[in-house]
Amino acid sequence: MPSRKGSSHWEKLQKAIRTIKSLNLDIRGTEEKDFENRISGVLSESFKDEFIDQKNIKQVMTSVPIFDHSFRPDMSIETDNVAIEVKLLNGTSSFKEALGQALIYRLEYRFVIMVWIDMTKQKTYRKVITNKKEADYLNALEDLNIFVIVK
Repeated sequence: MPSRKGSSHWEKLQKAIRTIKSLNLDIRGTEEKDFENRISGVLSESFKDEFIDQKNIKQVMTSVPIFDHSFRPDMSIETDNVAIEVKLLNGTSSFKEALGQALIYRLEYRFVIMVWIDMTKQKTYRKVITNKKEADYLNALEDLNIFVIVK
């Protein structure tokens, strides 16, 4: 599904990115659910009936079937517009898993927002995202309609 900057889908993506970036996620959470609940609470107010999370039993979230498995993002805006996934990063394996999930969700959703919560002691991911190599990589992901927010 191509990106159409200026479309209503693009506007909803940008609104979700702005909302998540403005959130204070420096909470004492240790589980992904802690951060998901914080993000979900704010996005559900912003997007009302268009917002879907795994707690909303009135709407069905689009799952992505691939390689005999089915994957669902943590939350979405509309059934196929923006998938939102929260990942706690504490080393290379969680980083690689997060990238794999983003690519999988992109099969069924126009856009993917990955919210990476840097759980490393030195806040490695927060520090390196402005380095040229890392910034170029994140820009390449945006060309695939995958947007990363590091908190």
